[in-house]
Amino acid sequence: SDEYILELADVIENTSLAENGLLPHISTYLLLQNDDSLLAKASFNNFDRMDYTDLNATPREAGASDWFQYLKNKVLNNTDHIQEYTSSVNISGNVNQYFSPVANPDNDDTYTIYMRNGGIIQNLTCNLKTIFIVEGDVVINPELLIDQAKDGCVFIVDGQTTINPGGNKGSNDATPITNYDVIEAFIITNRFESAPDTNEDGLLIEGGLIVTGSNDPVFGRDLGNVRNYQAPSEVFRYDGTRYMYLFGEMFTYKKNYNIREKAFINSLN
Repeated sequence: SDEYILELADVIENTSLAENGLLPHISTYLLLQNDDSLLAKASFNNFDRMDYTDLNATPREAGASDWFQYLKNKVLNNTDHIQEYTSSVNISGNVNQYFSPVANPDNDDTYTIYMRNGGIIQNLTCNLKTIFIVEGDVVINPELLIDQAKDGCVFIVDGQTTINPGGNKGSNDATPITNYDVIEAFIITNRFESAPDTNEDGLLIEGGLIVTGSNDPVFGRDLGNVRNYQAPSEVFRYDGTRYMYLFGEMFTYKKNYNIREKAFINSLN
């Protein structure tokens, strides 16, 4: 789709994304880009680093050929409860209903839904600490919402994650105003696509998105000729603190590394 230059004032005025009249910058300090063919985008403090080599494509762990395999093994060996589906499954409503006996939403256990042949997530309320392990593809139909502060949903997907349009949120060019389908989750997936929305609503993912495969993510939302100049069609709000707090022990990856401060190293010469 076409790219548009958005004025910060327009985004604040024409969307519900601003908090206390402010929007976060893309990066306050350092912005990393591993493709020097891209246009350089400076951070707020005008730091950027181009064309670096990323050695994190595969885990440095015996028996794990890729990150999906590593994370799947880690989760299945350490979770408190597992519900496994061998055929494609539709998950909707409250996530605690998919465990037998029905899980108490007030406990602090970690729950895992293991979807061995993909499936569909439909209007889901995440009222537990839940991890979805998906072999194959998963389709998410908004909304996907967190119930309480102690809850969170993580998706670890071997195939493609597709987010479809939700219900008509009433976005329109006449006002103009842009409303958003909401996905509150942290998604780690081999491929990602957000499908176009004929209602021209935007998409907000609050949590995180990591695409591990070599294919670029496909962002299909389009707000139309008027609102494309006034609001982002897709917004990603990083909520890493929640997921590190809830799942940090589960996903801990202990490897030694060194950080060298270049200014300090230069001062020794």
